[in-house]
Amino acid sequence: MTVIFIMLCHAVPVFVIGIWLADESALTIAAIISAVIGMLTGNPMWILADLFAVFIAYSLAMTIIDTGSHSATYSETDNNPFDSVDVEKPAINISINPNDKEQEKLLKKMYSKHGK
Repeated sequence: MTVIFIMLCHAVPVFVIGIWLADESALTIAAIISAVIGMLTGNPMWILADLFAVFIAYSLAMTIIDTGSHSATYSETDNNPFDSVDVEKPAINISINPNDKEQEKLLKKMYSKHGK
């Protein structure tokens, strides 16, 4: 059980850094640093297990970065999830009382500011 915990101590930071930064070079650097720490501090009998865990974390994070299923970064070329939101004409759910003239004036004033 201790071996698995130590393997995770080497692998989890690599995965988290890779997903959080969504940068292949940062992921590679994190994996190299974690592998070197594992080789220098680990029990020689379990070095391969530590390196295997780092490799699995690196591979999983690289797959997520390559498929673009992360949401850590946004660039102009990505599909912006807010493109479909119409900022000029916000969706407003208002209950209108047809007998309230003040409410009618307020609504006209509000819609005139938004070009409607």
